[in-house]
Amino acid sequence: MNPVEKNEIYSLLNALRENMITPEQFERLDYLISSNPEMAEEYLGYVKLWTSLQFFQVASQGSNIISELANVESISPSVEIEKPKTLLDYIESNETTVDTVDQPVGKKRKVIFSLVGSIAACLLVAVGFQISAMSSRVEVATLTDSIGAEWASNSHLENGSRLATNSKSYRLKYGFAELMFDNNAKVTIEGPAEFVITSEDRIKLKYGYAYSSVPPEAIGFAINTPSALVIDLGTQFGIQVSYQGDTELHVLKGKTTLITGDKEKRASTEVSQGLARKVTKYNAKVSEIACDERLFVRDIESKTNLIWRGRPTINLADIIGGGNGWGTGNLEYGIDAITGKSGYFSSEDRRGTGKFMPVNNMFIDGVFVPQGFNNNQKISSEGHIFVECPKTNNVCYSAILNGYGRDLEDYQWRAAHGKLGNRPYGTAEYPSIFMHANLGITFDLEAIRKSLPEGKIQRFVSDVGMSSDTPRDGNFDVWVLVDGELRKSIKGIDDISEVFFIDVALDESDRFLTLVSTDGEDPDLAEDSPMLATDSDWCIFARPYLELAIDEKETDK
Repeated sequence: MNPVEKNEIYSLLNALRENMITPEQFERLDYLISSNPEMAEEYLGYVKLWTSLQFFQVASQGSNIISELANVESISPSVEIEKPKTLLDYIESNETTVDTVDQPVGKKRKVIFSLVGSIAACLLVAVGFQISAMSSRVEVATLTDSIGAEWASNSHLENGSRLATNSKSYRLKYGFAELMFDNNAKVTIEGPAEFVITSEDRIKLKYGYAYSSVPPEAIGFAINTPSALVIDLGTQFGIQVSYQGDTELHVLKGKTTLITGDKEKRASTEVSQGLARKVTKYNAKVSEIACDERLFVRDIESKTNLIWRGRPTINLADIIGGGNGWGTGNLEYGIDAITGKSGYFSSEDRRGTGKFMPVNNMFIDGVFVPQGFNNNQKISSEGHIFVECPKTNNVCYSAILNGYGRDLEDYQWRAAHGKLGNRPYGTAEYPSIFMHANLGITFDLEAIRKSLPEGKIQRFVSDVGMSSDTPRDGNFDVWVLVDGELRKSIKGIDDISEVFFIDVALDESDRFLTLVSTDGEDPDLAEDSPMLATDSDWCIFARPYLELAIDEKETDK
């Protein structure tokens, strides 16, 4: 056996011995013993030693059992018995017949019966020990932090709560939870997610996102999913499990072992840093995919509302909410594109003035309602022009908001957040800019750089799409410009199931970043809603981040 196999078999055997074996671990142990003769021999040696220790422990406490056996032996007649096959003979030979040899054995019948009875009693002790282990609950982890966490009623946890093995499933409806195992393995869970703690070094993720950071002392930590088992070999990795049970493994540092398939057809693959694999549940197919470094939240800190996805980021939605980009802004706070004023606003269809309006926010250059007449739409205080701006109906329905539009007229009867790609937006874990067409905003990158210790803005990234709570059929376009130059456009967004990803590189000479939503150039059918071209054009920029370039050594902190 190689070191990894030895580590796994002894980890499972120790779990069995220490009352911490789970049904999944017991099934894994059974598979290893039945499929690998070398592991079967290790198992027999382990159990033989364990049974002997149990026997001598019972003997030492049981009224001179050994003396009793000696007395019985002295008065019992000798018998001859056949040498029996051992359990190892059966395991190694499968169905191969092993010849037995008749031989006299100088043992006493009653001694044999006594020994068999004693061993049987020890085995019963072991079996009872194992059964109690299956039902035992041992606390092995702590909920060390959480942000925006909403738990199902039957799985509520608070910071500091201890989590036990063989317990119920924990269901995180929204938000983030950080778990620290007693062996110092750390797992960050992103909701919606459901998981079970199965042992001191194993968690079962039924669905959702989990990021695991495993120090050397916890090597061998594993995550089970409905379609795979991932064993850490000293690493940091993320796992995404869909509601259908498909698994994605993204290894960001070190390496892992990915095990797939059922008992009859197991497959093991080593997945190293920078690589990713997807496992389809229904056929156990493993396919290569691109490793996504920004997919998983690696660290959280509720004191500063920090949600870290591997690189420092500036949250532009938070800036719109009056914050510094690090979570200090107000949700549902926004900026009126017609007046440039900040505050809390309700919704109302209004015509724009065509003017670029300055804003009382050091990180925002200004806002506007794009109208596209005469190709002279001004989008910055330095006079940059949005040349490609299409003609619009020059109507805006809401302010530019940090959040989900709680105060919009169409939201008054709704109890839940809207969703983008089946994820609630406008939350701490999935922040968003609500930009119901027609709206435009320009950020001052130079002012943001001056507020940073390093000041190195590397790129703008964001998800974008149509809200699931759009009242009727919408249709809009989005535009991203840098210093008046068009860098990205997505036209004809009209499907709530589609989420697009924007990635725009930025360098030190770039001054202004402009985000625009327009009405898709469909015609107005009447002067009042819902027959305007802007009707139901609920544009969402989710996780609108400026990613900062930093030294790799700092990233590893």
